[in-house]
Amino acid sequence: MTLTPRRHLTVACILTAFCLGSTPAPALARTGVVVGSKAFPESWVLAEALARVLRSEGVPRVEHRNNLGGTEIVYQALRAGDVDAYPEYTGTIAQVILHRSVSTSLSGMRRVLSREGIGVSDPLGFNDSYALAVTKNVRERYRLESISDLARHPELKLGLTHEFLGRPDGWPGLVRHYGLSMPHVLGIQHELAYTALERGRIDVTDIYTTDAEIERLRLHVLRD
Repeated sequence: MTLTPRRHLTVACILTAFCLGSTPAPALARTGVVVGSKAFPESWVLAEALARVLRSEGVPRVEHRNNLGGTEIVYQALRAGDVDAYPEYTGTIAQVILHRSVSTSLSGMRRVLSREGIGVSDPLGFNDSYALAVTKNVRERYRLESISDLARHPELKLGLTHEFLGRPDGWPGLVRHYGLSMPHVLGIQHELAYTALERGRIDVTDIYTTDAEIERLRLHVLRD
């Protein structure tokens, strides 16, 4: 099973028609642009980079509103006009926003979203994926190498991000595919999960494979 649609997929910017060139440059300068980001560091960094690019291009009023929440919250903020653009994973656009196959092409995404006055930029050249990880001690104690090994240890405590818990291709998909029955599953914010993992309050969490904490904490990424 491929863990999530983030695997081998890229980040693009999802944005309103306001940022696509339908608004004259003087009006854009007067009103400014609001860039949003989700509730985890990677999204903050990408959104801040976008905001700085806009400023370097001469847009004088650029605001970065970070830590807005998960996909549904930030996307609805975009639709409502509360933000004008935010970085999004192409896999998330396909499966979570459009409820389509991960193989949906960029042109296909653009065609569907354009009906709502929303566009998708070219990929930003940044790749990421979800994975599950454990500490070295937990790995050795329970002999964990792959996700399927979790089925032998229902006593493990899992702390998973709320979005991963809700995505059909996230935790629900893993439960179905691997036949997992884990009664101790809690929702947790991504930035708090590593502290909880380090202190032994949880045994397993979902990670982004670009996270610096993987190396810092010497985590073992479970094979999918």
